[in-house]
Amino acid sequence: MSVVTPLFKKKGSTDDLNSYRGVSVLPPIAKLFEKLIHKQISIYLAEAKILNLVLIDLLFF
Repeated sequence: MSVVTPLFKKKGSTDDLNSYRGVSVLPPIAKLFEKLIHKQISIYLAEAKILNLVLIDLLFF
């Protein structure tokens, strides 16, 4: 679960809701989980020869 915080886009009026975008703040455990899943997917794609390691690094970072 994440906390969504509005962030001003630096253009437009501060009174206009369209001048803001949502930013999700994830807890540290979610970031760790995301890195572990990324590593597992990268290894699978490389071993299955679906994508080579250079493309995997470009797509996932």
